Amino acid sequence: MQYKTIIMEMLAFRTQIQDQLPMDENPLETLDRLALELKTLHEMYKEQLAPSRADSHPVLISSEALEMALKDLEDRLLPASPVDEPDVFSLDAAMTFLRRHSQKK
Repeated sequence: MQYKTIIMEMLAFRTQIQDQLPMDENPLETLDRLALELKTLHEMYKEQLAPSRADSHPVLISSEALEMALKDLEDRLLPASPVDEPDVFSLDAAMTFLRRHSQKK
């Protein structure tokens, strides 16, 4: 499996992830680190899926696990809110929202 190639493709299509990566790090070191993280996630998801999918072909399990690993990694690397989105709540609006919802319980 070419995890570095997968990471390079992900970064090419998700430029907002590139903006979140540390600038002081060597790009090759960043690529290696992300590829290793993807590999670790992929192996973890394969191990989790295998028992519940004993009748599935290992290639299908591996494919599904890779999709899950990529989604997991993307979610962790993407900013919490879109870059071009203005602040959703001011502090006052957030506090009002929390008060209103905590009183309902």
